[in-house]
This record gives sequence, structure tokens and C-alpha cells, in this order.
Amino acid sequence: MNHFKTILNHEFQNQLKSFKFLLVLVITLLVTLFCVFIQVKDFAERKEQYNQQIERKNKIINEARVFSEFAVPIVIKPNPLSIFAKGYDEKLGNEIMISWKNLPEFSRFDFMRSGKKSMNSNEKNPFLNIFTEFDVISIVMIILSILAIFVVADAISGEREKRTLQLVYTNPVKRAEFFTAKYLSNLAILLIPLLGIFLSATIMIVIQPFIQVEPDFYLRVLLIFIGCFLFISVFTLITLSISATTSSGSKSLIYGLLIWMFLVFVYPNSVRFVVEKNMDIPSFTKLEKKKQNLYEAFSDAKDAFYDNNPLNKNRHYTYHMANRFFTTLIGATEKYVFEYKRKEIQTLMPALFETQNKMMNAISEYRSKLLYRQHTIENFSFFIPNHLLEQTGTKLANTDRYARDVYIRNQAQRFRQQVLDYVRSKNGFGYKFFTQMEPKNMKNDMEAYPKKYSNFSFYEDYPKLKLSDIPKFSYKKLFRFPVEIFYLAGVNLLLFVLGSYLFMRSKLLSN
Repeated sequence: MNHFKTILNHEFQNQLKSFKFLLVLVITLLVTLFCVFIQVKDFAERKEQYNQQIERKNKIINEARVFSEFAVPIVIKPNPLSIFAKGYDEKLGNEIMISWKNLPEFSRFDFMRSGKKSMNSNEKNPFLNIFTEFDVISIVMIILSILAIFVVADAISGEREKRTLQLVYTNPVKRAEFFTAKYLSNLAILLIPLLGIFLSATIMIVIQPFIQVEPDFYLRVLLIFIGCFLFISVFTLITLSISATTSSGSKSLIYGLLIWMFLVFVYPNSVRFVVEKNMDIPSFTKLEKKKQNLYEAFSDAKDAFYDNNPLNKNRHYTYHMANRFFTTLIGATEKYVFEYKRKEIQTLMPALFETQNKMMNAISEYRSKLLYRQHTIENFSFFIPNHLLEQTGTKLANTDRYARDVYIRNQAQRFRQQVLDYVRSKNGFGYKFFTQMEPKNMKNDMEAYPKKYSNFSFYEDYPKLKLSDIPKFSYKKLFRFPVEIFYLAGVNLLLFVLGSYLFMRSKLLSN
């Protein structure tokens, strides 16, 4: 045991004084500070945009004059944990418009929106755009892991090449102890820049006045750190195992880099390419074609209604505004027109909702096929360290596909039903769909209206809806302990046993 401690301490001291350690520390800290700084700046822009969206949301709710204009936008707050694990946080938009005419989807799938762009899309500096894709996990996965290979590559093979390895065994030390000491000392050295990455990133986040962290923020960061630590340990063991069986540090380095390239880039991209080529997924264009056919059918139903129920062209609208589904009436008009429009709503609104349900089912089917393909890719990658680390980070940050997309959309669909029920409870699909005027006050002729009603003919002057009990959207953020941490621990155990076995079977001297 004393010899084990001596080797461990000696190796750690040598690595601590080496130029390689200093280089790794400087590179990782500089990259972390720069990338996190860019991420924080990007987060500040997203937070400002979020504040603007909240103002717009309040304006949409508070300025509705009739229920045909009523909508409740859902705006998803920017997530500071996305700086650690970006995942899908910015890929799906952050606004869902909830109303009778909008599908409860992020803007990419919401075909009823006038604009195709998401509300949170903004033009960034093209140069800085490169670094906004770099989160903390990417720094660990790409930068620190490859630097770990440089640090560990000659840990054993270098001593074999210099013929100092044989001298170690002049002392009563077991090979397993020697391998373990090498592993722990190198891992301890790599732990220092890893701590530097997480401490600097965490401090840069929490000191920002515009970032409010959740109570479990530090717990989630700690678990992400553990995942990153196990990930670095994997590459430490892989490189150390190679070093235990090769005759020189340069060979260990080359083989280590080749395995790193295979695990981080070649295998994951190859799996994705093969699966996507062999799993036929309907194109997004086909989905849009489906949407077009469904709404053409609804348009035919509208035309049939208008043909069978012609509106007297001599009747007067105070104010009307055409939209895709119905004509919005604002203010006072002849009672006959309101009766006609109420019949239109009673006849066509169920058909519209049926069309929307078919469209949502088509989107759900499309999404299910995409998710199945993604799950197939993940099943082939479950043992790959970088996949396990990505899953660990995005689950804890709530930026994985399920938490950021599926879960929120499911909550939005339920919330839409609450909003529609609320509108029905206010008679919002009756007269109030078009006007705040009570039916008893409607006149058969425009000239019969008092002057105060004629004043409502101006679009801006019409009174707003007074609604104090509007449903509020809320959802509980998920906390799922990532089982991938246990998988990473298992991979470490297997690699440690394999590395120890290979070292015990290896020669002490190079040929």
C-alpha cells in the first residue's frame, strides 16, 4: 500500500508540474470562458426577446374586443441550464398560440400562423453563431476529452519506451496497483480543468442579474458534472489501456486519437446516416400537402354553406374583416346579419375543429415516425460515451426532445381545451364571437341604433373584453434522474478491468 501511495503521489506531482497539464488547463479555461461568455450574451438576447413576447402576449389578451380575436399565447421562458446542455432549447421555437384558429404547436408546425418564422428567431453575428452552438458539455466532449488523450497517452508506454518501467518492479508493487495508481493520478489531473470548466461557467451564469436560477439548479449542475467526470474517466481508461499495450507514447497517442475519432464522430454519424437512409419517413412537404387537402375540404364546406344560405347584399356591416375562416364583425350592424353569422358559426365551427383534429393527428403521426427513427438511432448508440453524456446533460437541463417538445406540446393541447371550454362558458361561440352587444339591443335597421352604438363602428374605439378569470398556462418542469450515469459508470468498470488485464499480460520492455 505504501508503494501504491508513492507511485500515485509521484505520478500526480509529475503531471502537475508538466507542460501538458498547464496547456490543458489554459486551453480549457480559455475556451470555456469565451464560449460561456457568448452563450450568456445570447441568453441575454433571448431573455430580452422573451420579455418582449410577454408584453405582446398581454397585449393580445387585453386588446381582444370579441372572442373571434381572443387568444392566449404560451411563451416558454429561456432556460439557463441550456448553457450546459443546449439540446433542443432553441431549435423548436418558444411560442405556441392558443386560440380557436391555431393548432397547439410551435410555429414550425402551426400552419395557421401568418408567418412561418418562430417568434424567437433572430439574426446573430455569423462568427459568434459558431460558438452559440458550443455548450459546456460540448467543451468537455470535444476539447477536454481529446486533451485527455494527449495527457494520458504515454503514461505507461512512455515509461516502457524509456525503459524505466522495469525499474518500478524492483520494488514489491503489483501490476494492478501500478495501473490503478496511473489511472487515479491522471484522472485527478484531468479533474482540475474539469472543475475549472464547471466553476467558471456556473459563476458566470449566477452573477448575471437577468438570470434567475431554479432552486434545483445546483443539483442539476452537480449531476451533469458527475456525468462529465465519468465521460473523461472513460477516455482516460481507453488511452491508459492502449498505453499499457503499446511500445511508445507516439503509438498510444495515434491509436487513442483514432478511437476518439471513431467514438465521437465516425460511429454516431454513420449510424444516423444508415438509419435515416433505411427508414422511410414522409417528407415535410407531404405533411403540408395533407394540410392543404384538409383545409380545401373545409373551404368546400364553407362554400356549400354560403351557396345554401346567401346573405342579402343590401344588408350593412358596421365593420368587417375577412380572415381565413370567418368574417369578423365589430360593432353594431343589422340583427339579420348577426343571426346569419351565428348560424355560420354553429354550422362551420364543428367542421373546423374536426379539420384541426385531423391535422393534429397527421402531425402526431409524422412526429411519431420521426421519434421512432430517433429512438432507433439511440438504440444503436446506447453504449457510446458521448451519447450517454448528451442524454445525461439534456435530461437534467430539460432540453432533450421529450421535455422540450413532446411534454410541452401535450400540456399545450390540454390547455387549448381549457381555453375553448372557457370561451364556450362566456358564450364566445355565440353572439360574443362577433360583438359585445346583447341580442335584445340589436335593431333591424342601422338607423334605429342610438348614436353611441354608431361610435363603435371605429375599429380602435370598440371596447375591449373584460375577462378576469382567463385560464393560465402552467406546467411542472421535469426532473428525471439520468440512468445514463449508471451506464457510464458501468463502462468505466469494464474498461478498468480490461485495462488492468491487458497491462498484466503486457511486456515490461518494448521490443
